[in-house]
Amino acid sequence: MPCGKVPRPAFHIATLTLLPVLLSSIRGSIRLIGVTEALPAARSQIMRQAWIYILLTVFVPFLYVLNFVNSLVTRKIRWRGLVYELIGPQQTRIVSF
Repeated sequence: MPCGKVPRPAFHIATLTLLPVLLSSIRGSIRLIGVTEALPAARSQIMRQAWIYILLTVFVPFLYVLNFVNSLVTRKIRWRGLVYELIGPQQTRIVSF
């Protein structure tokens, strides 16, 4: 390292954590603007609930990460009350009825 500078990984971790949140919030805002432009008659009704469209998009990147980590940890899927175990790319076993 030149001049004895130590890299600060906390900045990179904070950036990787907050940048998707910021970008998803911007995307939600742009979608909201697009919908209000496309449906001017419903503008007041849309704007009353506008906060939810921006706020919920903030959690989507974290749901992607949670889903990815869960796929690494377990090979089981619960769908409509049934539990399936993924054996391979073309094989699935029903674990419980």
